[in-house]
Amino acid sequence: MKFYSIKRITKFGVVSFWRNLWLSLATITIITLSLIIASSTVILNALINTSIKTAQDKIDISVYFKQDTRESKIQDIIFELEELPQAQSVVYIPKQEALEKFKQKHQDDILILESLEELDDNPLLATINIKAKEIDYYPAIVDFLNQERFRDYIEKIDYNDNKIVIDKLNTISKSIKKGGFLVGLAFITISVLMIFNTIKLTIHSRGREIEIMKLVGATNWFIRGPFIVEGILFGLISTIITIIILFFTINKISPQVSLFFTDYEETLMGYFLVYFWQILGLTLLMSIALGVVSSLIAMRKHLKV
Repeated sequence: MKFYSIKRITKFGVVSFWRNLWLSLATITIITLSLIIASSTVILNALINTSIKTAQDKIDISVYFKQDTRESKIQDIIFELEELPQAQSVVYIPKQEALEKFKQKHQDDILILESLEELDDNPLLATINIKAKEIDYYPAIVDFLNQERFRDYIEKIDYNDNKIVIDKLNTISKSIKKGGFLVGLAFITISVLMIFNTIKLTIHSRGREIEIMKLVGATNWFIRGPFIVEGILFGLISTIITIIILFFTINKISPQVSLFFTDYEETLMGYFLVYFWQILGLTLLMSIALGVVSSLIAMRKHLKV
């Protein structure tokens, strides 16, 4: 197709867009709402998934041994734990190392340091920290440690269980996905119908013009081209509006969202900026596809060329 033909097709598409301005604006509004819902769903789910990962990383089991437990017995228990298929890592912290870490942590607290100096023995207990391969494996490890044969050696088992938080985040994530999908699907359906009707009206209003173009030998794609351009315009303008609205909305709510995701260093706005080009590309692709596919459906049904 020659350059001047592409130029004329584009021109006809733009003219058609402006001829049905109010219908075009209504269509763009619906597409924009669809894109905002889809983009927001993706961004929020990505942030929630990162928070889940952060919470999972904080789960562990700390086992404190009694003061009189022999080192050899501790090593035997460590060996058994390392052999468990559920265990990912087992880190041993001897009494002396625990004491040094405690002193380091409270190095500015003179009262605590002086109190330690007055004690004859190290008051801290030998500890092992255990991480499981999967979050659901922790109860099995705790059950293993609660066996009768270990009770003479283990003083306390501290299970830092963030599973409740993770379950809540998973529930929120699923709700956002489900709600976002249903609402987004509804708006996408409305968008397709709006574009379909816009192109349909344009085809009918240009019926005589199209007949003349066919009589003088215009190719099918020369006739169809402006309607595809119109669909692309719907997508382009909707993408620009969507990105602008997302930017200012996310910038406004980012501090409030950060209060909920307290363990996540990245802010919602920071996440948006880091993945800006991916979000823009996905939004642009989705909107143009929506516009072009809807235009093609309308042409297939109403444009007989």
